[in-house]
Amino acid sequence: MAPFDYDATGVDPDSKGTSKVLPKGWYDLEIVEFVSKAGDTYPKEGRTKNNDPMVNILCEVFNNDEFEGERVFHTVTFLPAKGADGKPTPGAGMSVHFLKTIGQPFEGKIKPDPMAWVGERFSGYIIQDEYKGRTKNKIGEIKPYVGFNNPDVQAAAKNDPVPF
Repeated sequence: MAPFDYDATGVDPDSKGTSKVLPKGWYDLEIVEFVSKAGDTYPKEGRTKNNDPMVNILCEVFNNDEFEGERVFHTVTFLPAKGADGKPTPGAGMSVHFLKTIGQPFEGKIKPDPMAWVGERFSGYIIQDEYKGRTKNKIGEIKPYVGFNNPDVQAAAKNDPVPF
């Protein structure tokens, strides 16, 4: 094939285009590093309106022929164990569960390093969320990635005389 002319002006090589709304269900996900057109780098650290630390991550579907490479944003918010009133903070354990799920330090006083999360894998239950008239993918639940959706793991399990 001979060289041809193509104007790549304004085309972002990292862009995946419009992401698809995934059917509800479990997906194997990998945390990826991503730089947006605006120059934001994910994982992206920030603060909530209540000044709690949070990290926005981008996850990519793998082990799925139909949706391989589709991306899902997720926010991990680090809430205190107790509020100013001394009562337990609802949802505080979610960030600790997330860290444990992806094999990162999660006990006691820790310094989460979101860049160390890149490449970590987990399974997420994807649901749809409507926000400002648009339907988006949302991770509703997570569990450790064990490879059940991996065809090699499934084949090995079928041949294993003592499965799990």
